[in-house]
Formats: sequence, structure tokens, C-alpha cells
Amino acid sequence: EIRAKEHQKQGRRCIRTTVADQGIGISEELQPRVFDPFYTTKSQKQGTGLGLSVSHGLVHDHGGELLVESLPGELTQFHMDLCIEVPHRSTG
Repeated sequence: EIRAKEHQKQGRRCIRTTVADQGIGISEELQPRVFDPFYTTKSQKQGTGLGLSVSHGLVHDHGGELLVESLPGELTQFHMDLCIEVPHRSTG
């Protein structure tokens, strides 16, 4: 499932895109590591563990945030927040 909605984050208009599934979920112990480069729970022939790390870096470089939310045995959701309003910068 893919959803998108506008929301406020720290007083700024943002778009949150969510990708969700109802698979096996990610345990609480593993969730903090999912964005680590080369971290994977798959066998060596199934992946490198770079996809989420690269995605995290790209979103961060654009001033956004990539978050994971998971309930083991129920669902996993990844939220990508990108703000569409640039903060005001003072000159002077």
C-alpha cells in the first residue's frame, strides 16, 4: 500500500509518503539498524543491505526524513517526509 498526504511538521507544510505492507514485520531490536549501510538479514545472494541506507541518505540530503514503523507479525511502514515550504532565512 502506498499513501501520500500533506501534514505539518515543525510549522512547515510537508508531504508524507508511506509505503506499507502486512508482512512479518521487523523486530524492535532490528529497527534501529535498518538504515545502516550493508546491514541485511538476507543471505549474501539476495541483497547487499544498501537500499534503505542509500534511500535514507537521499531523503536526508533533500532536507527530509525517512522513518520506519513496524509491529512484528502485523505490518511495516516506511514514512518519507519531505517539506514543501523552505524555512525563512534572515538576511543580515
